Amino acid sequence: MQMQIPTGAPASSPAAGLDAGLRAAGFLGVGTQLVERGSAPSVPTSRPSVSLPPVSVGTDWKPGRYTLSGIATFYDAGTTAMRLPYGTMVRICGPGGCILRTVTDFGPQGAGRIVDLYRPDFFSVCGCAPWAGTARVTVTVY
Repeated sequence: MQMQIPTGAPASSPAAGLDAGLRAAGFLGVGTQLVERGSAPSVPTSRPSVSLPPVSVGTDWKPGRYTLSGIATFYDAGTTAMRLPYGTMVRICGPGGCILRTVTDFGPQGAGRIVDLYRPDFFSVCGCAPWAGTARVTVTVY
């Protein structure tokens, strides 16, 4: 069967006049509504309860290899520590709080000084006034 479509007519116009008896059984027309067989999913009416194990205070820090106590000062070129190699992870705790840092330089020289800290780190650990120059700290080496 040959069909001729005039060049000015839309391509769907000849199909509109086809016999409805020749359509397939699953024909989808413009007004066809799709229905999915089966039951609707159940909608939860309340939230599930979740029980978590108790957490004790201080379990977030892993145990260090050893601990040092002494004086910290500030140093504007990074974190330095006496007798520790570059890249060593240390936790420094003082009256103002604790920080975790990596040693980036060789450390302080002086009696009782164990660590030099970058200025913002020093003041967050010491919790002291901006004119203070030293603070008592504990350094845990990892």
